[in-house]
Amino acid sequence: MIRIQINDVQQKKQEYENALINLVAFRVSVLHQSLCHLNGVAVDFSTDDFVSFKAVTKHIINSVGDNFTILNGRSGYATSIANYLANLNSLGNINIRGLMHLCNTLLANSEQHLRSLLIDDANNLLVLNETILNNHVVNTKENIAIIKLAFDYQNFGEISEAIKIYFRANSFTKICSYCNTEPIIHQTNLAGQVIRSYELDHFYDKARYPLLSYSLFNLVASDHTCNVTNKGSTQFTDDFHLNPHHMGYIDRICFVPVGLSTAYKVDEVEVSILEVQGTVTYQRINGNNLPNVEQGDLGNLNVFRIRSKYKNEIHRAGRFLKTFHKENKQGKHLKKYFKALKTLDRKANYIKWYEEELDVRFNPSDFNDKAFSKLCRDIHDYYYNQNKSILNRYIIELIYK
Repeated sequence: MIRIQINDVQQKKQEYENALINLVAFRVSVLHQSLCHLNGVAVDFSTDDFVSFKAVTKHIINSVGDNFTILNGRSGYATSIANYLANLNSLGNINIRGLMHLCNTLLANSEQHLRSLLIDDANNLLVLNETILNNHVVNTKENIAIIKLAFDYQNFGEISEAIKIYFRANSFTKICSYCNTEPIIHQTNLAGQVIRSYELDHFYDKARYPLLSYSLFNLVASDHTCNVTNKGSTQFTDDFHLNPHHMGYIDRICFVPVGLSTAYKVDEVEVSILEVQGTVTYQRINGNNLPNVEQGDLGNLNVFRIRSKYKNEIHRAGRFLKTFHKENKQGKHLKKYFKALKTLDRKANYIKWYEEELDVRFNPSDFNDKAFSKLCRDIHDYYYNQNKSILNRYIIELIYK
């Protein structure tokens, strides 16, 4: 998994906030009106919001298990709710006052807390979510279901579409960050119909954590296989999974070619974990499994079947090795070339050759631009670590100085 690194992150946060804040604040205000009415507070039925908060009120009543019919029209609605509140109902199963207070908090001070939910950093999202729920005593399943009535990514098309438009416009990653193999592409034909498109995965499940369903750093552009086939309904946690907005594999695992022949044919590609077993980082990478075991849904390696996806990339790995070996045989000429550059940036020229020759990216910060960049860089480093001639040391020093 490759870490997503956003350039001009403060500006991008502000743009995201600007694109969504009014849409989300409206949904929170609608929920607030409905909760107020169910708490016996008079509400204004003459506003354009009536249809929206009537629908939310109906959902709340249904969610607590009450079978109740709401009459049509504004007066019918008012009469129906008055009768409902005057008789035995199940609203005691939810903390209406706590939910009202939550809505007030999110909308207060120019929506300061709501804005934080939209753009807070990845490593703080769960803490922020739990703090908000606990402070308002609404952390039960019943209350969370009510919160979802304002934070429903699936059903509020105006919000989900605004999020998709933002991600398409910015293209933070061109390759799926979970696997680094599949392109992140959105294409339409002349009629505007979608030809192919990527998916936005909610790292923390939107059903379990509705407050985070619109959070910028809870959304990961991914391909269908990683999002649906591999992850599916797996519930990610901070203890056993890596959020690519927070960290990636990079120097925590490496791909190793095994069974090499003298002609640089590869039998298979293995994953080597460079973290100590039992640590939190190891668990996020590989769960409680032994280093060479792929099973279960703990650890990103296992969820996204990274070992299996890369195991048979033998032709790609062999091609990389042969390319490096060919350049190694021409090392004397390469060294003279570098020396002749003198004041020019030798490292930049080496990287230019590497990226044009292999159609990948050299620097880890750019791995999300090209598929299999992590694999190629690991094969590159493996080759030069196995061939420590004087000339190769010159190249290694040139790269790593």
